[in-house]
Amino acid sequence: MIDRVLSSIPNYIYVEQVLLVIMISVFVMLILLAILKNKRDTILCIGGVVLIASWFVIVLLCTIVGRNPSSFQQIELCPFWCVMEAWSGQNYYYWYLIVGNILLFIPIGVILPLAFKKMQKYIITVLVGLSFSLLVELTQLVLHLGLCEVDDLIHNTLGCALGYGFYAIVKWCIYRDRKKSEVFVASFLWLFVIAFLYVALMMGQPVFGYFM
Repeated sequence: MIDRVLSSIPNYIYVEQVLLVIMISVFVMLILLAILKNKRDTILCIGGVVLIASWFVIVLLCTIVGRNPSSFQQIELCPFWCVMEAWSGQNYYYWYLIVGNILLFIPIGVILPLAFKKMQKYIITVLVGLSFSLLVELTQLVLHLGLCEVDDLIHNTLGCALGYGFYAIVKWCIYRDRKKSEVFVASFLWLFVIAFLYVALMMGQPVFGYFM
């Protein structure tokens, strides 16, 4: 996806690789600080801001930058239309949109609670993820760049929730300091998504066809 979006940039400038390296480096730093119980909140916040900024640039590269504006606004308010199209037509492109939009927002669900204490609540992190997604969709609508749709909001928010769920489960396994209700919801969400994808694969759906 990113390679197509960045087609206007010279080939020798691998922006996405640089951003990916930055994200991985800062992410590793945050994990080490969290594991070592380092109380340097300032470092955590700075690392979180850098990581979120890098992630948001990648989101913009995938959704806004490089797109040619259309002559009219495109909007789709019917929820789950993409899932129905993907399932009924066994269309790998729609599966790519679904899986891609979920994966794109998983990082923010992990980064926010890991770097900021005020974000260590499920509902707050999910609402922030929803806000980021809404900002992108409204930008697409106003600037006539792509399709503004409810499905993107749903898939992005689900990705953010899965990211926080991963954070909650891992932290509970290490420190046992997460609420059991959060861990239960996170576990159920992950199991539901995995089960759904497994059933889709067993029925011959090209869930990951576009990625291979």
